[in-house]
Amino acid sequence: MKTIKYLLLVPLALMFASCDEHELGYADSDEVTSNDAMYQITYVRPVANSTSTRLDSLYMNGKKVFGVGGSGYLAPNGTFPSAARYFTVKAGTNHLVAYNRDNVVYEQDVELVAGRQRLFIYDFAKAPIIHTEPRDYKPLHKDGTRGDVETYDTDSLMRLRLFNFFFEDANTPYPNKVQYQWSNNSDKFYIIGDWHNLGEPIGFGEATDYEEIIIHKTGTGGSGYNSAGNQTIRYRCVDASGNTIAGTTDYWTGYIGRWVTHILRGCRTGSPAAGYSQLNTNVNI
Repeated sequence: MKTIKYLLLVPLALMFASCDEHELGYADSDEVTSNDAMYQITYVRPVANSTSTRLDSLYMNGKKVFGVGGSGYLAPNGTFPSAARYFTVKAGTNHLVAYNRDNVVYEQDVELVAGRQRLFIYDFAKAPIIHTEPRDYKPLHKDGTRGDVETYDTDSLMRLRLFNFFFEDANTPYPNKVQYQWSNNSDKFYIIGDWHNLGEPIGFGEATDYEEIIIHKTGTGGSGYNSAGNQTIRYRCVDASGNTIAGTTDYWTGYIGRWVTHILRGCRTGSPAAGYSQLNTNVNI
């Protein structure tokens, strides 16, 4: 195990006191090579947060990643490291072990590739689902091309990617694909014509690409310049018939220039209820 790497030049509070043993540095330093795998772990089992469901410590290849003896834990729906930080390890087969208190609750070999990836622990009996994160990503524009243009007509853009870990109930992944949609018309949240698809429909364990969302530079109806550079964006998932899936509506403040990850998790029926987690991302570093 190597070190946690800061990928943002801003102070970020450490979530776990037990991680002090990891030296902090920059991802473009000589310590990180092209052969290194950089990873985050997201815990999306459909369980309520309690002392019996938390991951109190985690080891990769026999070396501590975080926690021991209750000095830190990863709760359901949590991600560690947070924001745009990653653990590093050599690419290839690695051995992941997680504990709840003194009991091993999860043990799997994981195949990690060079570059950045997210590991999703969704079932203690199965290997994590792994998604790679792009580097120097060229976003898809409305005309079907990819490039670095930051504006669309007179508006500016944020970019969003959805990971689908939505369950039907506490034991069964949701069997159908979901279509994620967004609306930047806050006054007409429930008018279908104001909804825009975010990528293509995706099944359980799948993800969209980073897709563009328009942040209006002016207020509703051209009511003035949006000097704050942000806007309320509303989200929902629909089924194949275009019907809103219960529990999947939400809203967040969208900011011009941000790269954001949403994770759909929880259950359509029963507990825990459906919801989203949001993480800020920077893929161009």
